[in-house]
Amino acid sequence: MLMRRAAILLAIATVACAPETVSPAPTPAAATATFAPLPPVTTPAPIACASVAALHTSAATPGPSPTAGSMPSPAPPGTYLFARDSTTLQLYSGGQLRELKLPKPISLSHAVLSSDGTRVSALLNEAEPNRSTLWSFTAGATSMDLPFSAGAAWVTWSPDARRLGVVPNPELAEEIYLVGTDEKASLFAPGAHVVDMRWRNADEFSFLAAASRDHPVADATLWSWRPGTPPHRLTKFDSVGVMAWRPDGAMLAYSTVAADGLPVVRVREARADVVLGDRTVLTAGDLLKAKETCGWVEKDVQITFVEWQTGGLLAVGLRAAGQYDYGIAVVDPNVGLQGVVRSPHNCYIPAARWAARTSVLVAFLYGPECGLTGSLNRALLVDKAGAVTGELTIGRKGPLLLSDLATWAAIPGADELTVVRLNGPHEEYVVPLHGLIGWCCGD
Repeated sequence: MLMRRAAILLAIATVACAPETVSPAPTPAAATATFAPLPPVTTPAPIACASVAALHTSAATPGPSPTAGSMPSPAPPGTYLFARDSTTLQLYSGGQLRELKLPKPISLSHAVLSSDGTRVSALLNEAEPNRSTLWSFTAGATSMDLPFSAGAAWVTWSPDARRLGVVPNPELAEEIYLVGTDEKASLFAPGAHVVDMRWRNADEFSFLAAASRDHPVADATLWSWRPGTPPHRLTKFDSVGVMAWRPDGAMLAYSTVAADGLPVVRVREARADVVLGDRTVLTAGDLLKAKETCGWVEKDVQITFVEWQTGGLLAVGLRAAGQYDYGIAVVDPNVGLQGVVRSPHNCYIPAARWAARTSVLVAFLYGPECGLTGSLNRALLVDKAGAVTGELTIGRKGPLLLSDLATWAAIPGADELTVVRLNGPHEEYVVPLHGLIGWCCGD
């Protein structure tokens, strides 16, 4: 397939997610990857301070249709969940492939693998309106009927895949459900629009509600909801953009606008049901001190996402005035800005994700002319200082999943999954399965 033909690794080198209504009180088959230096910049880059070079995008030459390969032996590390089709999930672990037949079609991509690999859950469609089914599999399968249609629902799963927060009608977003595999569905209407949903931990779901959905959101309330209890107000915001809980649930980061009208990132400490303080950890002025932000103007900076690392670092998504002028700031809330990664002139950065148990970040570079061909894009590996340490090829607008310690990367293609080692001796596994949903439990 095209992605494999283009080489998985561009470089590994240093580069300069009946209701109970409640009221107040979510030897491997080692194909040899080709290592090569990054191609030279062939177009003058208007962004002189980009962290990586722009690539010359060539026309894609269609290759022969891939033939089904054999499963690798030994197997790649970890547990993998695939959707073979709308009624069949595939669980692959330790070289064993198990097919899980669903009683009804899966709704969109509403399936999940728990963070420890012990549970698979899915939200299934029903033929009749205002009905869906929550299906879950551990040692055996269980299912529960739900009082809403899952077809267009906005869903977020708990880390253990036992519960989910659901907004059945995202267009209105005026009602929200808390659903569990062994709990009755509960409905709540906050009297406002639901604008964000986040799991604080496996047993506490939080959601943000406000009268207006204009961004940044003004006069917003963050609600906390635990199974078996009604939602309660946790904290309020005068203005809030994007937000995220630290993995231990003890700190909340969010973007907002300061009194001078410029964007900032702030954090609040959280102890049980008490939220304390409001501390600024990043300002537009801080960003402009970094050499990678040359040419930026404070008033043009936008904050597009915040992502916590388990040890307490933040990755903050940035955008300036240009069409492809994006960046990521790595921030230590106790120290300040650690470094900035800036996109080349033909790529944008829609998201970034930390490895679960180490300070390695994968940042996605997307765009029709961002990769070696129009069907390929790029992913950067970034360290805790905000320095780019490596780069990999991914499919157009495709994902890349890091193992817990960033030892491995899983890169889905159209017809197969490639798992490649990122440190130590080179190892690469090609799994002839498509439709990767989730991966866990690899170092």
